[in-house]
Amino acid sequence: MHICTVVHNEADRLPKWLDHHAPLADIIIIDQSSTDGTEFPNSIQVITTPASGLADPDYNLLQELTDDWVLLLGIDEFISEEHLQVLLDAAKQFPTIKCFIMRRIDYVNDIDCSDLKASQLDQPGIIGCDWQPRFTKGAVCKYSGVPHQHPLIQTRWGYIDGNSAWIEHRREWDTLLAANESRYHLLDASGISEQAKFLTALSAKLGVEYDA
Repeated sequence: MHICTVVHNEADRLPKWLDHHAPLADIIIIDQSSTDGTEFPNSIQVITTPASGLADPDYNLLQELTDDWVLLLGIDEFISEEHLQVLLDAAKQFPTIKCFIMRRIDYVNDIDCSDLKASQLDQPGIIGCDWQPRFTKGAVCKYSGVPHQHPLIQTRWGYIDGNSAWIEHRREWDTLLAANESRYHLLDASGISEQAKFLTALSAKLGVEYDA
């Protein structure tokens, strides 16, 4: 299997991500034409694409680069060796399933903010379960390029029990705010409004100032 990510100017955060994940699986990275001197180990497969300001379109490409299982992670997302093994065991147990949806726990400033992502689509029985189709085999998830929109799953899929395995999404408020503001040009009026509502609720939970 491969663990994959998309980066653009992540010279500061990439070493920590690689130190954690390189011992667990083969790595494939898409570099969206970084200009900050980001360095990649020779042992890592790196594909260069134009900078788009959004990782989702290159998730489509990552799924096409191998016939094996891939775990799609952001540069600020981490999975433990124990939880990765849960995914691999599920893939063996259910060979007809080519995509697994799993839980993501959202930490901002080391505070669990997953409850702000909860919706009727989340896995039943788990408060604040932000579900993500991330473990795939083949090009089975089609990302539209619209921020914060789940991909179209073109295969039989299944859930990973959110109490047994999850991805940790760890961000800082300032970094999150800058990233969201940089995507305004990709959103319509409705998307900008929804993003502002989320940031307003998040700032209140964190106890930080935010002017929508």
